[in-house]
Amino acid sequence: MINTTSIIQQQQKLWVIYKNQRVSTLVPPQIIGFSYLDDISAKDIQIFGFGFMAGNIMLNIFLSGIINYLWRALSELSSLTILFMIAIPVQGASQQLSAMVLQLAQLDILPTEAINGYLFEFNEDDQPVNHYFDSVGLSYHNSVRNLGSTFLFLVGWIALLFVISATALIGYQKVYNYLRQKLLWRYPIRFILQQFVTLYLASIINLYQMDDQYDGDMIANSAAIFIFQLCTVNLIVFTLLIVLRVKGLISSTTFTQKFGTLTENLKDKQYSSALFQVEGLFKSMLMMTILVAGRNYPGIQVPLLYFNQSFSRATSFIQNLSSKQQTTSLPLSMNCSFRLHSCSFSFPQTYRM
Repeated sequence: MINTTSIIQQQQKLWVIYKNQRVSTLVPPQIIGFSYLDDISAKDIQIFGFGFMAGNIMLNIFLSGIINYLWRALSELSSLTILFMIAIPVQGASQQLSAMVLQLAQLDILPTEAINGYLFEFNEDDQPVNHYFDSVGLSYHNSVRNLGSTFLFLVGWIALLFVISATALIGYQKVYNYLRQKLLWRYPIRFILQQFVTLYLASIINLYQMDDQYDGDMIANSAAIFIFQLCTVNLIVFTLLIVLRVKGLISSTTFTQKFGTLTENLKDKQYSSALFQVEGLFKSMLMMTILVAGRNYPGIQVPLLYFNQSFSRATSFIQNLSSKQQTTSLPLSMNCSFRLHSCSFSFPQTYRM
């Protein structure tokens, strides 16, 4: 809102704003000084993502211990999605940088728009819940479009599970035993843990508004129901598996081969530490549900997020990980994001007429 008596000169013409006259306009925030970020395109993020995936494969072959740390780092980056869903404007460089980081964390590196557009027909009038959700890549109510590359990875894992089962049915027992031991449990569980935020958010947003006008919308509805059940039922299954392991009902070798991802880097096998992974998933699920339900009420969202951060700090001191650096990595990453939000409001603004 402008209230001035200035005389504005432009191209040898005079526009006079008379006294007490009010002119309303929208001035884009942080439009000056951060234009260099526009040179970093989505294609650059995709190229970096492909390099990251290829590097992970090589590390998994030659230095398998490092891969666990890299996947954990991606999980923590993915959890930052929650921070940017709060209904408070994020200005300038902060918004652009966050979009790049979240695109990498969600492994959205495939040309999913082109692939999905070739396979399915979608409702082109589909809109995001609000522009805060849009800023973290949740640009639709449709779960397939919101999941992006994650949907294709999920379909790939399901197809792989069918292939493994088929090898047993056609008599290739040695192949089945090898694939079951190497791929059947650990890597699908790791995928669910790493992409849990993206999977759960896409499912509950689609369930909030379901459309069956086109085949892509019906596929998305089915995917949302399946993913929601996958996320919620897995919490119960993971908890049951850990309880059985702690009670000694599952042998150490068998548990490590199949479900070792659930208790990686933990100090001991007590309930307080063994259930750390499940507790973190449940906390994220509850937080995301509240943020979606209260999407237009930042006064509710912000206190809950601070409570979530405080709870993460408290639990990090009483449980779990095998090194101090790993124990504090998630609270530190959340603190950095809070400071990123704070700095976005302190940058000097320059408006020119």
